[in-house]
Amino acid sequence: ETVGTVTITDTNSGGLATAAVSGSYPLTPSAAMGGSFAPSKYDVHYHAGILTVNAAPLDITASNDSKT
Repeated sequence: ETVGTVTITDTNSGGLATAAVSGSYPLTPSAAMGGSFAPSKYDVHYHAGILTVNAAPLDITASNDSKT
C-alpha cells in the first residue's frame, strides 16, 4: 500500500524560516492517510525524529575592482 500524506510537526518554534540555520530540529510525524493506505487495517506507531542541518562552508573572494 502507499501512504498519501503524513503530517510532520516541527517543534523548533519557527518552522521552515529558522530551519535554514544550522542545528537540530525535532520532528513529530502523525496522521498517515490517503493513497491506498487504510489506517484502520494497521496498528500504527509514530516515532519522532530529528532533522540536522549542518553549516555549509562559505568561500569569499575579493575582486580587485575600482570605482571613481
